[in-house]
Amino acid sequence: MIEIKRAAALTYIGIFLTILITLFYTPLQIKFLGAEEFGVYSLVATFAIYLSILDLGLGNAVIRYISSSIEDTKENNILVGMFIKIFLVLGFFCALIGLGIYINIDNMFSSSLNPSQLNDVKNMILILTLSTAISLPLSVFGSIIQAHEKLIVFKFVNLLRIILVPVISIPLLFLDFKSTSLIVVMALVNISIMLYYAYYAVYVMKIAWDFKTNDYVLLKEVLTYSFYVFLNIIVDQIYWNTGQIILGVYGNATSIGVYALSIQFIRVYMLCSTAISSLFLPKLTKIINQEKDLSQVNQIFVKVGKIQFIILSYILIGFGIFGEHFISIWAGKEFIEVYSTTLILMIALLIPLIQNVGISILQAMNKHAFRSILYVALAVSNLLLSVFLVKDYGEVGIAYSTSIFLLVGNFLIMNLYYQYSIKMNMFMFWKGIFGLLVPIGLSLFISLLVENLITNEGLFYFIKIVFFTLIYVILNFSFYRFSEIFPIKNPIKQTEGN
Repeated sequence: MIEIKRAAALTYIGIFLTILITLFYTPLQIKFLGAEEFGVYSLVATFAIYLSILDLGLGNAVIRYISSSIEDTKENNILVGMFIKIFLVLGFFCALIGLGIYINIDNMFSSSLNPSQLNDVKNMILILTLSTAISLPLSVFGSIIQAHEKLIVFKFVNLLRIILVPVISIPLLFLDFKSTSLIVVMALVNISIMLYYAYYAVYVMKIAWDFKTNDYVLLKEVLTYSFYVFLNIIVDQIYWNTGQIILGVYGNATSIGVYALSIQFIRVYMLCSTAISSLFLPKLTKIINQEKDLSQVNQIFVKVGKIQFIILSYILIGFGIFGEHFISIWAGKEFIEVYSTTLILMIALLIPLIQNVGISILQAMNKHAFRSILYVALAVSNLLLSVFLVKDYGEVGIAYSTSIFLLVGNFLIMNLYYQYSIKMNMFMFWKGIFGLLVPIGLSLFISLLVENLITNEGLFYFIKIVFFTLIYVILNFSFYRFSEIFPIKNPIKQTEGN
């Protein structure tokens, strides 16, 4: 548990740095690249994410299966060897897919990008294809490090990744280098991080592997497990990255940039939730497979959900009150539509993000198939509605479509599934969440009064943000003692059937 707490602290440091970097680095990108080239850069960055998901969900499988077999050295070595071979094959397919995208760039975006922009996109896609084909096979070692619960090492190296990209890129922007150079920096940093993971796993942790033994029954089980995790990843891409591609086909470079900025805010918002929940997969796997203690699983679900609700409500309310003025100053009035797009998505995301430790629970139980299939159906429906709405409403139409299907899938269907199929105590969960509405609602009410009474000019704007933060913290921790929210002890009393 100490390892998890320290890793969580490092994760929140990473989130803080991500926010700072977004605040200072993104405006520099817009200034030096211009709105259109920033949109082109954002489009290519979207393809980078799509290439990176070609691990097919096997990163989670590495964590789950290796963390379960650490005590059995022979089985563990077979698993490591099997995963390394699979990831090498995936790296090869990544190269083929990247080349396929490169060949079809003109057909995909000729109506929205000019010849010069198309040429830049092609060059950047080639760079990303090469770097991802190299880094994808190496990424297996990062998952192995997590499986052994060396979370501090993993999170610390990720901090370096967060810092290095802007630190190297900002001087290049001042020297008038353009978006292609930024992609080169991103690629080199990613490869370097993956090489370090490989070094640490092999030479520090002394990880060994067995390439000769082939367990095809185990391979089938792993691939089945990974398939449903991969479906979840595909769903995430449809929700958070396909919008840029749709705008690349039906919109223009500037609209891509607007939506990309909204997604930057959304990713920070999601990071503040997943910072804790992502650390629990190894622990939950052990509790479920070895201790079979559902009450302890429920306790983690409720406690983490309450922490996430406090943090995410602060961000949501703060952005709702102060976000529009901030964006007009930070990115410029041509990006003001970022406010409404981001706010729509934040509201719809609140429920799934306070329950995302449930994803780790489903994966630990190997019962994530239902969620995966449901979300694929919802994501495809979202994609179709987004294409329909984007023609009349642009990026805001995509945000509305995404929000509708997030609410249907997460609030309605998944809560029923957790309660009646997984036997999670959802009544206890929502009782804990509703109890937090009093201090959060008072914070919102007081802050809205202050917002309407005091101008946004100059220093007053920042004073209002500080005032809101102080009121929020004081009210929340006056109503609920710190020790009642954060420790994960004293399991919730309930029967196994509830």
